Amino acid sequence: MFTPYLRHSRTVRAWFCQKALFAVPSRFCEYILECPTAEVRTSFVRMLVYVAHFSLNDGPFSIPPLAQQPNHAVEPIGNSLSDHLLQTVLSLLWLEVPENGRHLSQYFSLFVMYASLGRSEKMQLLKLNVPATFIQVALDEGPGPPIKYQVRESG
Repeated sequence: MFTPYLRHSRTVRAWFCQKALFAVPSRFCEYILECPTAEVRTSFVRMLVYVAHFSLNDGPFSIPPLAQQPNHAVEPIGNSLSDHLLQTVLSLLWLEVPENGRHLSQYFSLFVMYASLGRSEKMQLLKLNVPATFIQVALDEGPGPPIKYQVRESG
């Protein structure tokens, strides 16, 4: 009974991510780290969390070539839309987070909010090595330039 609806929802999520998010790779940084309005940052983070959550079991998704940023891209681990969204946000640690450290709490809250949705989400974050990456950031051992002392909340 719900199969056509679910199929349509997958198509809508994929279209939205391709056209609105991945088509402009800087959009993630603009709305999570650079936006001066807290409400906009929070809404964008929530939207990403829910799109990633609902697309967790959508199946394979191929990321458009424009969205691939070899300078600081995360080694692809999964192939779902949810994996690509989370890896794109995680890849902000290489260049954008050190340069735009004023709103780090909302950056990290995205992952906390996502993990709070359930066991599958926690397992996905473990599969994507998010906890290990954040431990490295806290210890100033990577993955990008040191950010530990830029903002008090990063500790």
